[in-house]
Formats: sequence, C-alpha cells, structure tokens
Amino acid sequence: MSSVELSDIRKSFGTVEVIAGVDLEIEEGEFVVFVGPSGSGKSTMLRILAGLEDVTSGTVAIGGNDVTYAAPSERGIAMVFQSYALYPHKSVFENIAFNLRLNKVRNAQVQTRVQEAARILKLTELLDRKPSQLSGGQRQRVAIGRAIVRNPEVFLFDEPLSNLDAALRVEMRFEIEKLHREIGATMVYVTHDQVEAMTLADRIVAFDKGRIQQIGTPLELYRNPSNLFVAGFIGSPQMNFLPARVDESGAARVDIEQSRIIDLGEREFGGSTALTLGVRPEALRLGDTGTQVEGALRIEGEILSLEHLGHVSYAHVIHGDAAPLVVQIDANTTQARGDKVTVSAAPRDIHVFDEDGFSVHERKP
Repeated sequence: MSSVELSDIRKSFGTVEVIAGVDLEIEEGEFVVFVGPSGSGKSTMLRILAGLEDVTSGTVAIGGNDVTYAAPSERGIAMVFQSYALYPHKSVFENIAFNLRLNKVRNAQVQTRVQEAARILKLTELLDRKPSQLSGGQRQRVAIGRAIVRNPEVFLFDEPLSNLDAALRVEMRFEIEKLHREIGATMVYVTHDQVEAMTLADRIVAFDKGRIQQIGTPLELYRNPSNLFVAGFIGSPQMNFLPARVDESGAARVDIEQSRIIDLGEREFGGSTALTLGVRPEALRLGDTGTQVEGALRIEGEILSLEHLGHVSYAHVIHGDAAPLVVQIDANTTQARGDKVTVSAAPRDIHVFDEDGFSVHERKP
C-alpha cells in the first residue's frame, strides 16, 4: 500500500475547467471517498489518478513517486469500474486470473493468488461458474477479485455499486469495508451516494464544481459542514434551510418570518446581515399549536404530508410561502395531514451560514 498526493491538479476540456486546483494527501491504508453530484469532478479526478486522463497542470504522486505522466500499468493501481466487464466465455477463475495470465505470471502463483482472492471474497465455490450463472453482487466480487490478485499499491473504485439493487448495495458495502479491514490497502472510492460515503469512508472528500468543498471524517462533515453545499448534500433527508437576518442590535438575535432565534450563543456573523439557518430533520421537534415547546427556533405551520418508513416517520410542514420543513417524528405518531403544529429547535442544533454560503464557524478560502 502507498500514500497518494495530488498537488494543484487542474483539468480543462477546451475552455471548460472541470478540475480547478485540487490539493489532497491520502495516507497509506486510508479509505477515502470522493462524493458529489453528477458533474462535480469526482470521477474525472479518479481517472486522473488512474492515468486515464491527462492533467492540464499539477502533479500526481503515488508512494512518493511522481506518476503524473506514467501509464496506468506503471502506477501500481487497480481499478474497479461500475461495469463488471467480465468475459462471458471464461470461468470465474479465469476472469480473476486474466491479468496475471497476460503478464505471464507462473501458473503456481496464479493458483495461489486467485485462491486467496476467492477466499477473501467468498468465491471459492463459484470458481468454475461462468458470469451468466452469477448474481449481480457475485459478479461485482469477481471484478474486485481481479483487482486484488494484482497486489496493487492503491485500489480505485468508480461507482462500483450503481448497477446493484438496494439489498445488494448494502451487502456489497459490507464486503468492501471488510475487504479494506482484511488487506489494509489504500482505497479511493467515487460515489454520488452519500450513504455509501458515510458508511465506508475514513475520510470524505466532498466535490462540487471541480473544487474540494470539505475534507473530513463522515461525522465531521455531518456535524460541522463548512458551507451550504456540504450541509445540503450530506444527510438524508437533507438539512432544512431557512432565510434569516441579523436584528438591529447586531447580536445573536435573528428574525425569520414569525419566529425568532432567542439565543444562538457566542457567535459572530462576520458582518453578514443576510443569513441562512440550517437544521437537520432529526434536530427539529414537533408539537401541537399552543403547546409550549422548548427551543430557540419556533415556527407555526401545518402538516402538508407524512412519510411513514416503518422505523421512523417524516412530517412535511408548510409555513407561509417558504419551502416545507421536513421534521423527523416518532413512527407511532398520531399526527395527521392538516394538523396545526409548532416546530422548534435548540440553539446547539442550528447551523448558521453567512451571505456567501459559508458556515460562520469556518474561515472563507
């Protein structure tokens, strides 16, 4: 396993800059997930790391060696794609062994490496089957096995679970996480699914518009998003956002429609008067109108709809012309559509973003 260092990476297609100056260090044995919406630059960044795209400028280093212009085969990487790309006429064994055969590895070593990969991925009993006889999850494990036998310095995963159904995605997330624990390799994983990012990553790198928006552990990004993009992208359902303004005293009072933040603690708003408040659905509390509900934020509204998911329910609460608030409530709720309710939140659960979209706790770049 090796470390990875990306220094001031820029990539343009014609006049369009898709990677706009990325700096990132990945430690040996670390599992890093690139996450972001379509067009954010995360897949392009992975292809640059793999050597499948040339950089416009910048440096790529793996294990301390400059590989910016090295061929993919010279980088010590193995890549698992969204498509399984298995040979339908070859057995599972021969699919896994294909690159070893291509590189004229001795047969005894081929046998050893394939059997070890099959053991790790629970494919031993399937080695004689053809891909058509496998499930989607089994095919993806074969594709991962083909990468394992190469003993790469770095594993690269390009949205490998996108073609699987929900149940198989959960199973394969567990398999990939277990694989990382067992072999301890450096892994870089690209996904648009923030659930995959939260459950797999040692650190998440959030991309948007070709730039890194934040780097941190899953809980760091969840609890302390640096800007509105990260706050809205990490978490499901996403964070509620409310426009707000600093009151005439310039202190910690913020007015929003009929509600008032009574106390946000010792916060500085950086001179901004127009703010955005962010509150996660699970941080909001729901009570009947007229009921004394504790909390700094209080909004009167009406339940527009309810989503019952079995273990939990979500109420969508309309209040004036603003977007509905999503509130997590008990699955056994007696609330109904049309009920008049009060939504509240404690000061510690309210995120504040300035007029440029940055958290008031973060320094602007």
